[in-house]
Amino acid sequence: MKHLKITSVLLSAAICMSFVMIPVSVIADETEASEQTTEATEAPEIKETEESQETEKAKETEKETEPSAESVPETSKETEPAEETVPSESEKEEETVPSESETEPSTEEDKQEPEKEAPVPEESKPDSASRSAKNDKETVSGKCGANLTWTYTVSEWGGTVTIEGSGDMYNYKTADEAPWYVYRDELHYVHLSNNVTSVGDYAFCDAKLWSVIWSPKLKRIGNYAFANKTNMSDPNLPKTLTTIGEGAFENNHIHEITIPYSVTSIGKRAFADTWLSCVVIPAGVKTIPDSLFDSCKNLYKVTLLNGVTTINKAFSGCVKLKYITIPKSVTTIKAEAFSECSALKTVEYSGSASDWKKIKIGSSNESLINAERQYSSYIATGILGTSVNWTLDKSGKLTVSGTGEIDRIGSNSWKYMKDSIKTVVIENGITSIPYQYFAQYINLTSVQIADTVETIGEECFSDCPKLTSVKLPAGLKKIERKTFNNCPLLKNTKLPDGITEIGSGAFMDCKSLTSMVIPEGVTVIGESAFNHCIGITSFSIPKSVTEIGESIINGCDELNDIHYGGTQDDWFKIKKGMYNFNLGYVGIYFSDGTYMPCQKISNTLKVKTKTAKVKYKKLRKKAQTVSRSKVLTVSGAVGNLKYTLVSVKKSKYKKYFKINATTGTVTIKKKLRRGTYKIKCKVKAAGNYYTKGMTRTVTFKIKVK
Repeated sequence: MKHLKITSVLLSAAICMSFVMIPVSVIADETEASEQTTEATEAPEIKETEESQETEKAKETEKETEPSAESVPETSKETEPAEETVPSESEKEEETVPSESETEPSTEEDKQEPEKEAPVPEESKPDSASRSAKNDKETVSGKCGANLTWTYTVSEWGGTVTIEGSGDMYNYKTADEAPWYVYRDELHYVHLSNNVTSVGDYAFCDAKLWSVIWSPKLKRIGNYAFANKTNMSDPNLPKTLTTIGEGAFENNHIHEITIPYSVTSIGKRAFADTWLSCVVIPAGVKTIPDSLFDSCKNLYKVTLLNGVTTINKAFSGCVKLKYITIPKSVTTIKAEAFSECSALKTVEYSGSASDWKKIKIGSSNESLINAERQYSSYIATGILGTSVNWTLDKSGKLTVSGTGEIDRIGSNSWKYMKDSIKTVVIENGITSIPYQYFAQYINLTSVQIADTVETIGEECFSDCPKLTSVKLPAGLKKIERKTFNNCPLLKNTKLPDGITEIGSGAFMDCKSLTSMVIPEGVTVIGESAFNHCIGITSFSIPKSVTEIGESIINGCDELNDIHYGGTQDDWFKIKKGMYNFNLGYVGIYFSDGTYMPCQKISNTLKVKTKTAKVKYKKLRKKAQTVSRSKVLTVSGAVGNLKYTLVSVKKSKYKKYFKINATTGTVTIKKKLRRGTYKIKCKVKAAGNYYTKGMTRTVTFKIKVK
C-alpha cells in the first residue's frame, strides 16, 4: 500500500506537468497509457524529447510498411529509409506515452508485419525467391528422382533447370507439385543430363520454356510434361524416345516437330491446340489416339507411315487440313476422326481402290469420304512451301518438283524416312537447295540435279557415306563450303563450266576421287577444298584461278603432278595460302609445254620374296592363311603400304588366292590341289609430303604338299 501511494503521488505530479507541456488532445492518450503502466514496479521518466523521438520513429515505421498519402508527412519522404525492424511486443510494453501514430489501428498493422516477413522456404514463395535468385545469382536445388537432382540457376537470359543423375524423374499429380514451379514465369531453359531416362508427368507444365537440351537416353515424356505456355518452335526430340504422354505438348507454340522413328506410343491430346503445320507419324505408332491434333488450326499436311492401323477422333477441328497420306496398313477410321476438317481435299492412299473399300470408316467423316483419293505406289508425298512438291516411292527414290526455292522446313516431311532414301532427283524449275538439306543421309547413293538450280547450300550433301555419284547443274555458280565433305565413296564428279568458286572443304575427305578437273572461270579455290582426297592422282587447275586457300591438297599423297592452264609466270602470280606443302612437292605441267619437276625425294621401298609351305591335309578341311612375313620382306617403305594380287601362273587357280590389301595376308581356299604356285603381286608405298610414292611388282611362291 505504501508503494502504491508513492506511485500515485508521482503519477499525479506527472499529470500536472503534462497539462502545462502537452496539448489537450494528447491527455486522453496519456491517461490510457498511465493505466497500462500501473502494474509496473517503477514508473519511467517521461521527457518531451523522448516523446518526439518515439513519434518520429513510429511514423518512419509506418512508412516502411504500408504508408498512406494522408498519414505520412512530406518531410518524412525526404528522409532516408529506416533500417530498424518493426518493434517487438516487449518494446511496445516498455513505451509509456504512445504517440498518435501508435494508436490501436497502427498497432494491429505492426502486429501483422512480423508474419509478413517471417522466413519461408525458398520453394514456397515464388516472387521473392525468384527475385533473390535473379539478383544475387543464387542457385536452388533439390531432388526430383530416386537418383536425380535438380538445380535452378539464373542468368541474364533467364532461368535454367538442370537435371543431373540417372534414371527416371518423379511423376507429379499437378503442375504446382514440381519443385521449380515457383520459377515458371522466368524458367526458359531445361538441360537433361546424359543419363536421364524420363521427364515426369506435369514436370514443366506452365513453364515459359524456350529450349530443352534432351538426354541422349531419354525414353519417355510424361503426361502434360510441357503443356501450356512454352515457346519452343521445334522441340527436336531425341531418337531414343519411345513414349509421348497424354497432353505432353498441348496448348503450345510448336510450329514443327519431328517424331522419332523409335516412338511407339503417343497419348491423347499430346499435340492438341498447337501451331503445327505438318507432321509425320512414324510406323511404330499403331493407333492415332483421340484428340491428338484437336484444334490445330494451322495443320495442313499429315503423313501416316505404313504401320498405323487405327485412326481415332484425332483430327477434329483441324480446319486447314488439306492433305493426308494414309497407308495401306490402316484398317479402322473411327467416328468423327476428321470432323470439322472442311478444307480436306486430297487423300493419298498407298493401297488400291479395293483396299480402301475394306477400311471400316465411322460416321461424321464426310470430309474424308468426299475428298479426292489418289492411289499410288508412293510411300509418301507432300509439298515444300507453296510451289514445290515431293514424292518418295517404294524403291527409295525421292523426287522434288515444282518451281522456285525449296523450303528448308519442308524436309521435316520426310525426315524420319530419310534412311530409306537412296536416290534424289531434283527436277527442272527448282532454283535453290537449302543448307544441310541432305546431310547425313546414310543410304543415299546418287543425286541428279536439274540445270535450273543455281544454289546448293553449305554442307548440303556432307557426311553421306554411300554417295557415289552426283550430277551437278549447269546453272551452278559456286560449290559452297563442305558441300560434299566426308563422302568417302564419291567418285569422279564433273564440275559445271559456270562455277566461279570452290568453297573451303568442298570435297574434303572424299577418298574415292581419283581425278579432278577444275573448269576455266573458277577464280578461287578455298582452303582444304580437297584435303585428304587420298585417291587423287590427276589434278588440273585453270589459268583463271587467282587465289588458292590454305592446304588445298594436303594429304593427297598419291598426287605426283598437276596440270596448270597458264605459264610458270602465271603460276607464281597466284595468291597462295599457307601450309600448301603438297603444291611444293608435285611436278607441274604448264600450258606452254614446260615442266617444273617434282621436288619430292624418291621412295626407298625394297621388297624381297620367300617361299611359304602349306599342308595339304589341313587345306582339304578348311581355308588356310599365310602371313605376309612368310612370303614377303618389306623394308624402307615411306607411307602406307598397299598389296594387290596381279596373277597366278596357272590362271585357273587364281580364284583360290586372295591378298589382304592392308596387311598382305594371303588366304587360300580349301581343296586346292598339291603343287607349287607362283603368285605375282604389287606392293605400293604411298609416300608423303616429301617422298614420292613407289610400286614394286614381285613374285613369291606357295607350296602345297
